[in-house]
Amino acid sequence: MRDYARQLLDIEQQTFDEQSKGRMLVGNLMEDDVRNYYSKVKNVRVREVGMAVPHFEPRIGDSPDAVVYTEEWMDKTSDNIVVDYAEGTAEIKCSSSKASYNKLESYCQQLSSGYVPDPYEYAHLPQYYYDQMQGHTNVFDKEWCDFIFYYIPSDLVYMEKVNNHHDYWNNYALPGLQYFLDNLYEIAYSDPDPV
Repeated sequence: MRDYARQLLDIEQQTFDEQSKGRMLVGNLMEDDVRNYYSKVKNVRVREVGMAVPHFEPRIGDSPDAVVYTEEWMDKTSDNIVVDYAEGTAEIKCSSSKASYNKLESYCQQLSSGYVPDPYEYAHLPQYYYDQMQGHTNVFDKEWCDFIFYYIPSDLVYMEKVNNHHDYWNNYALPGLQYFLDNLYEIAYSDPDPV
């Protein structure tokens, strides 16, 4: 947390190794194709919107990979958005990580065997993905975020609707962000190796 605070305050630069840079580049290059695929498969319109800062906490911002308009908000004759009201958001991950793919594949096998998860159970997703999607849904005031995972080596796509968990956001995620921001300078200048 200290390193991140120092990067936010521009005390230190974040560095990435060549392998990480390569993964990010490939992910960014493939994101448009995956977004278009998702739009066609789900019969939705998507729009990139950039960064939004919520009225309830101007120190944070959020930028989903897309806001999502379902068919009922589209003009059937022209496929244009009639009312500028997005119903949800989308988060796209393009990865070559076998570990991430295996975890999702195992979860799908559980589901096909009759497993019924709790509506807010997402243990098969990395916590930071879940937190990111909770940010999308809460900053944009939407009830869901579609998670789209593209596994590059096998050309496979996994999609799942992640519900807005208002209690988690209001009681854990947002207070955690606010604590971090309230104590940013103290954290940034703290001893890197506290005893």
